[in-house]
Parts: sequence; structure tokens; C-alpha cells
Amino acid sequence: MVVVVGTYNMSFAGDLFWNTDNTNKRMNTTGVSEHSFHLRDPLDGEPKVDDSVGKRTFWNNAKNHLRHFIDNKKPLAVGLQEMNLTNDETRATLQPDLRGVQGTMAITEMAKGILNTNYKTIEAEKVFEYGKPALQIIYNADILKSVPTFKIIDNVNQAGRPLLMAYFEIEKVLLVNMHGAQDAPNGLFEKEFNDMMQKNKDFLETEVEKFLNMDPKKIINPDHIYIMGDFNDRYDAITDFTIKGKSVFYKGDSPKACCHNWDSMGEETERVKIMKEKAVENQSEKVQGKKSITIGKEEKKGPIKIPEEHGINIAHYINKGDKVFSSDNHAGELHIYTGDEADYMNKPSNKSDHELVYMEINEQPAEVTAAAPEATEGAATAPEATEGAATAPEATEGGWGLFKGGKRKSRKGRKSKKNKKSNRKTKKMARKSKKRGKK
Repeated sequence: MVVVVGTYNMSFAGDLFWNTDNTNKRMNTTGVSEHSFHLRDPLDGEPKVDDSVGKRTFWNNAKNHLRHFIDNKKPLAVGLQEMNLTNDETRATLQPDLRGVQGTMAITEMAKGILNTNYKTIEAEKVFEYGKPALQIIYNADILKSVPTFKIIDNVNQAGRPLLMAYFEIEKVLLVNMHGAQDAPNGLFEKEFNDMMQKNKDFLETEVEKFLNMDPKKIINPDHIYIMGDFNDRYDAITDFTIKGKSVFYKGDSPKACCHNWDSMGEETERVKIMKEKAVENQSEKVQGKKSITIGKEEKKGPIKIPEEHGINIAHYINKGDKVFSSDNHAGELHIYTGDEADYMNKPSNKSDHELVYMEINEQPAEVTAAAPEATEGAATAPEATEGAATAPEATEGGWGLFKGGKRKSRKGRKSKKNKKSNRKTKKMARKSKKRGKK
């Protein structure tokens, strides 16, 4: 019996480049990997990459991968980063054959199609100078039945990296989804790079506390807190958060889930070259304006195709940062979702340049397990949820046990308590009778 929570950076670029000629959707291709070309067809004057699929195929593959995860794992929630907010207004600007298949609306419609479980979504965007990044949360509405209160704010440490918070009052569940800021020029230097990670941690803890305390007349103390996100935390500097006195954490090490790019993946021998190249970039202060990169001894300008000997498979990824945190003491380890694809890790990604990461959370600690039958019996009063649970007992049934308002006494415990009361009453009557006899 487990509760599952996931996180997935789906790549906003893969979603944006939907048009076949891309005349109004240009992307800066300097120094990016071949992976980017599979997001769309080449622009006029650009060389065509062999086997390029274009037409948002990689984003659609990512959406199908997410659907497979939800069908298979029946998660309580999934946080999505790098989304494009779409609605009826934006739908009207798309070509007729593409309306409803892009951005957050595409995910919402996909979630509605999950059989036997009622999934809903929360989505919001923050507009800044260079774009309109959005975040989205998919949640199981058979378990989280409250109408959520939610809020999105931009990251004070780096614009365009927002934080989305949602609270479900009846179930006392807090869901948090964040795209973390990063200090890319210091990517080689762990201490300096982690300074930004500490700022991300402080920012999230501070803003979540504000969100929970926004009504001074109402004290909110969530029973369950789940934090999802792409934190760009490549050195695992953030291993826990503290919210309302609760530790929100994961067990073990986080997986290397990012990214398909020349300096974010590689064989062990190639990683040494990458580090040297990054050191030169940092020392010469050319990172922000760099117009070319060097692979081996060859300088590359514009779009590049990463050679296979560099290491181009998911197993060659270097960076961490896609994570899930849980406040429950029985939180689990983090895993990359591979679905049922054979040899998944030993192939290049044909989806997002990030991997879908998830946590499986055991339903109850040992001392509470005895109460599970009582919780399950209570769930029978919610037909929609019980019906959904029938298709995925391990994930959804476990969810019911976890969100029943805490520890409950077993029948045996209640009977024992009743017997104790009866015994006390008998003894009290005996004492009174004894006093009367003395008189």
C-alpha cells in the first residue's frame, strides 16, 4: 500500500514549437544539442538534422509518458514545470488541428481521460520580461476532494522560476511545485553554486509559511506536505525543507535526471573535458555571451550534433535536481520512471530533456497499521473514490488510509477502553457500598 507523488519538467520549448514552419516561434539554437531539433522542424536556412521528427513529437512523447505513469501508478499528485498556460483564448490562435493539444490545456484534457479515477489540475503562470512560465499540478480528486486554495509567485532569486502552492482544507494536505533558480556560471564550483540552492530553500520555506498564514484569524497546520519540482540542485544541496515545524524530505540520493545537452551528460572520460571547458568559460567570464562551444578540439557554432562517443544516453546524465519531498515519516526514495520500455536508461531521450521522478510513500507506520481496516471501511461511504481504488489498490487504497485524519483506535482498543470504564464504575459502587456499611 503506497501513495505516489511525482515531478516532471516537460520542456516549454518542446511544447512551443508546434508550427511546421515556425515563422513566429524562433528559438536560439546556439550551443544546444541535437535533442532540441527533435522538438520542431528546422527554420528556413537551418540545416536539417538526420532523423529529425519535428512537429512537437518529443513533447507529445513526454505527455504520453506522463499518461503511462498516471495509468500505472495512480499518483496522488504530479508537479509539472516548464509549462505553457493555455486556455480558450490561446486555443483560438492555434491551427484548427492543434487546438486543445498544447500546454496546460492538453494536460488537463489528458487527465480527464484517466479511467476510473477523477484527476483534476491546477495551473497558473507568472509573466516576466522574457516569457510567461507556468506551473501545473495534477491531483487525484477522489482523495483530495476539497476545492484547493492556491497561489503562484515568482522566484525572487531569478525571474521566470515560479512557485505554486495549493492547500486542501478538509484533507489538510499541502502541495507545492517549484522551478528552482540556478547560478549557471558557477555550475562547476559546488560551494558557489550551492549558495543559490540555499536561497531556493529559504525562499520556498518563507513563502509557504506566508501562504499558510495569509489569514491571521485561521491557523493552518497541514497534516501532509508534498513538495515537487525541478530545483536545479545538481549537487544534492537541498535534502529537506522545514514547514510548520515538519521536516519534508526524501530518503537516499536523488537520481541524475538531467539533461540531454553537451555539458550536462557524458561518459566519465568526457566529463573531465566538460569540467575543463567549464573552468575556461568561468575564468574568461564568457558564459553568458558565449557563441560557440568546443567538443574535443573542434569549435562548434550554432546547432550541433553531439557525437555518440561523448555519451548521449539517459544513463550518461550528470545533473540532479528533479525531486519529491514528503513530510510523512515513512517517505521513500526517489526513482526515475522508465515505464515498460526495454533498456530505457541506455538510450537517448525521445521525450523531455528531464526525466519523470517519483516517490512511493508507505501508507502507515507499523503502530498504525492495525487501524487500516477501519479506514478502508470508512472509504466505502465515498463511492467515487472506492470505484477508482478498485483499479489500482496499491496506490489509491493506500491513499485512503493515509488521509483519514490521523490515528484511529482499533475495535479492540475501543472495547478495552469501554471495559476499563465499566471496571471503574463497579469499583466506585463497591466503595460507596462499603462506606454505607461502616455507617
